[in-house]
Amino acid sequence: MNDQNPGTVMTVPEVAAYLKLANSTIYRLAKAGNLPGRKVGGAWRFSRVEIEGWLCERPLVDETQIAENKPQVL
Repeated sequence: MNDQNPGTVMTVPEVAAYLKLANSTIYRLAKAGNLPGRKVGGAWRFSRVEIEGWLCERPLVDETQIAENKPQVL
């Protein structure tokens, strides 16, 4: 996707590419209400502004948090 207009409406493949996630993950997050989007004519559509806002609200995970939650293997 080359259009960087903040008012851009994005499709599932475009959001997946933007977030570097699988299409199935985008569908799952959207259906669960965890990703801002709406169905238009049976197809999911996402506002670039809403996706960027959603990203800003997400907490960043640092490597120390990951290491602390990693199960110990003996």
